[in-house]
Formats: sequence, C-alpha cells, structure tokens
Amino acid sequence: MKTRNVSLIVYTYAVLINALCKENRLNEARDFLEQIKNSSIIPKPFMYNPVIDGFCKAGNVDEGNVILKEMEEKRCDR
Repeated sequence: MKTRNVSLIVYTYAVLINALCKENRLNEARDFLEQIKNSSIIPKPFMYNPVIDGFCKAGNVDEGNVILKEMEEKRCDR
C-alpha cells in the first residue's frame, strides 16, 4: 500500500464499496462515499468507479452521471 501511496483506511473503504457494488447494494456504497466526503479522507477515483459502473449497469445512468460530476468537482481525477 505504501508503495502506491494509498492508506489502509482508503484501501479498506475501497474494498467495502466494491463489495457492496458487486452485491448490487448501490445505495449503501453511495452512503460510504458520502461518509468519506464528510471526513478527512481524500477519495480516490478507484473508490468512485465501481459505484458509477454499478448505477449505470442497473439502468440508473442519471445517478451514475451525478456521481461522476461530483468526482470531477472534487478534482478526484488523480
């Protein structure tokens, strides 16, 4: 983790979000993103990607686009 400059907390959140998305628990994954945004953790793109993908695959492209826009506004593109 240290070689990729990713903290264990960020990695843990990313794993939880990814697992929730795989189980189609998209609203819970979205809630985790909100918790992250309201904390001192800086979200990474790999935290958003499964949620965007999940909403789009579930047919809710509008919500996927909302999350994408949030990601871009937070300048979370690195």
